[in-house]
Amino acid sequence: MSSPAFRPRVRPVGDAAVTVELGDSISPATAARVRALDQALTRDPPRGFREAVPTYRSLLVVFDPLVVRLRDVLAALERRAGEASNAAASAPICQTPNDSPTSALRSMGCMAASVRPRERKTKPQRRRCMSSPARWPGARSS
Repeated sequence: MSSPAFRPRVRPVGDAAVTVELGDSISPATAARVRALDQALTRDPPRGFREAVPTYRSLLVVFDPLVVRLRDVLAALERRAGEASNAAASAPICQTPNDSPTSALRSMGCMAASVRPRERKTKPQRRRCMSSPARWPGARSS
């Protein structure tokens, strides 16, 4: 499980994206750090920012390499990731051992509240075979 003292890692992904790793494992604390950074980048996007794609433990940040240099993006995201980690560490996280996976995901903000459990499917009804024309409704027997 990730500790609150985890230091975010920012790594290049090709020429126009970087990934910000905010934990070593999937946990509510790591997911909170990812959401905090994603929201901070959406509220106040850095120069050249195009898109952010969150996962359970990291955030992919796509930028325009013609507007900003990679080393500037790395430095800005390392600073922002540290700020987001500190902000998320102060937010309370409630989880009980009896929570179902669905309610745990909802509490982390990963699922819409309208998601319902899958309904049980009933067995299909058996249909009578009516392959012979004599069995067709309205057919005359000869």
